[in-house]
Amino acid sequence: MLNVMTMVRHILWRSAAIAFVSAAMLFPGAVAHAGSIAERIAGKILLQVERHGEAWYVEPSTLERYHLGRPKDAFAIMSGFGIGIASAELDAYLAGTFPARLSGRILLDVERSGEAYYVSPDDLRGAYLGRPKDALRIMTDYGLGITDADLAQIPRVLGYSEEGRTIAGYDIGSGGYCVLLIAGIHGGKEPGGKGMMDRFVDDLFSGTETVHPDKRALVIPLANPDGYFGRDDKLNANGVNLNRNFRTSEWVTGDADTTTYAGEAPFTERESRVIRDIAATCADGVMVSFHARGNFVNPENSERSTALARWYAENSGYEYYEGWYYHGTATRWFEETVGGPAITVEMTDYTAHDWEMNRDPLRALVTDTLVF
Repeated sequence: MLNVMTMVRHILWRSAAIAFVSAAMLFPGAVAHAGSIAERIAGKILLQVERHGEAWYVEPSTLERYHLGRPKDAFAIMSGFGIGIASAELDAYLAGTFPARLSGRILLDVERSGEAYYVSPDDLRGAYLGRPKDALRIMTDYGLGITDADLAQIPRVLGYSEEGRTIAGYDIGSGGYCVLLIAGIHGGKEPGGKGMMDRFVDDLFSGTETVHPDKRALVIPLANPDGYFGRDDKLNANGVNLNRNFRTSEWVTGDADTTTYAGEAPFTERESRVIRDIAATCADGVMVSFHARGNFVNPENSERSTALARWYAENSGYEYYEGWYYHGTATRWFEETVGGPAITVEMTDYTAHDWEMNRDPLRALVTDTLVF
């Protein structure tokens, strides 16, 4: 007899196969720009047809996707996006259709114990969301099939910052060799890295080259959103330098109220744990962490890191610099724990995108057979 989760996956797989015709119509021809795909499916439930119907919800305001997992997880996630609405207004919409501005939203009746409804983007009608089984029904009734390649273009929520902002990234490809690219770990002090990573993602999805079959690109354009939106220094909302908060050899806490404060212990900060957890899914690969300003590439301690740094410097135009080692950094943690080479790219200025310098080596790292 099938267990409950097997039955759930069977239902989702069948629904994804049925809905996939709609997905093919939605994305005709060549791959669309990442933003345009997310905008077209804002508020929809997506079913991953190549992964046994894994379900995702695309939040309409941020255009980021959330993994729905099991029915009870889906219910909790979807309910968490609820927007309050008065009973009279809700009843009027339920009798007909909801306005387009509420497409894909979850509405909570604030006068009737928070009854929840999902507004389908397909017909703008409300679907009751009261219990986990209702979440399953919504996924099966409204789910839209999508391929891995198209889904990868929608940023995935990996976790949350200390102040609750989303940390989103791109997980592209399914090969065993990871290329982990991180920017914005120093938030408002170094905004240029985010711009460069955004440009790289656009380039990757709009070009003719794709991630090599043996590789998997993990891109986090903004690792410290609280610092980016709320501070002008290198710290997160708790006053911690996230690039000192990783568990490495010779780790020390440092002095509080300074830009090098590492926190009370390694991985006290939610942001560093997000990076740790996504990197832990890699059995092998490289990490490139973008900072400013210095106009050089710095390796960690291994020969593989040195080889990667020299290659990156030669192909980017940055200088090669050796001997700048700090405890608690993401790159040192990656080299010591995951075992792959790791480098820091110090861009030319805090706000500079340096796209022309980084374009060719980044393309090669993810699309070529090149490994270190």
